[in-house]
Amino acid sequence: MEKASLILVTSNNYDKLMVSLKSIYQFTTFPFHLYIIDNASVDKTIGIYGAKLPHSTIVRNSENLWWGGGVNQGIRLCWSDDAAYILFLNDDIEVGPHWLENHIQALGDKSIGAVGPLNSHPRDWQCYDRVRDHFKDLKLPESVIDRKDVVTMNRMVRELKQDILKVTGMMAFFCVAFRKEVIGKIGYLDERFIMGGDDDDYCRRLEKAGLSLALLLNTYVVHYAGSSIQRLPSEIYANMKKANVELLKQKHPEYYGKVG
Repeated sequence: MEKASLILVTSNNYDKLMVSLKSIYQFTTFPFHLYIIDNASVDKTIGIYGAKLPHSTIVRNSENLWWGGGVNQGIRLCWSDDAAYILFLNDDIEVGPHWLENHIQALGDKSIGAVGPLNSHPRDWQCYDRVRDHFKDLKLPESVIDRKDVVTMNRMVRELKQDILKVTGMMAFFCVAFRKEVIGKIGYLDERFIMGGDDDDYCRRLEKAGLSLALLLNTYVVHYAGSSIQRLPSEIYANMKKANVELLKQKHPEYYGKVG
């Protein structure tokens, strides 16, 4: 039987983590094992260590490995599993009906390297409303449905009977799925990126390997984005962002321009 490994990285985000976990256990019917990587939380997150969450492994780190380091830790933990698929998840998303099955189905196209859903957050290009405005040929309706109503939004996009849209550029990795063999080919996330840039870099690496990016048009998640960024002093985040941009230029000058 096929199975998926879900890698969810969290840090001091208990309330949103609980929403995410509740939705995963409520709406996931495809066989899975959940790896929760906790980057040194000191809030109520520590209370989950004694919980008996089904199909899960919980890791408590003594220091913050950041998102990329946490994902890589999850990859190493799940690599010996018999799962054919690996997903990276933020701790601030809420999934809906059929979410995992739809990701798996899309990955049946071997030309696709990574696939992710539509979402709610206006900052992300995968936001339903931004996709609707940019890709007018898709004829996505201007619905008045509450963007945080994950069940009704998923029902609406399913009824449109559109499955995937292959895209170029990048996909935000708040919720993204891969065949395990693709991770084996492309490798780990580059942990030099902190608070951004690691997903941009990985998308470039996928495209250089001849693999496509795909947006799931029949799947929608709520993304309560920005929690970790908002806790950082603005100057520190600005310096991180600058360093990430310089590293992207260094690694992919043909796409981002040269350093300096």
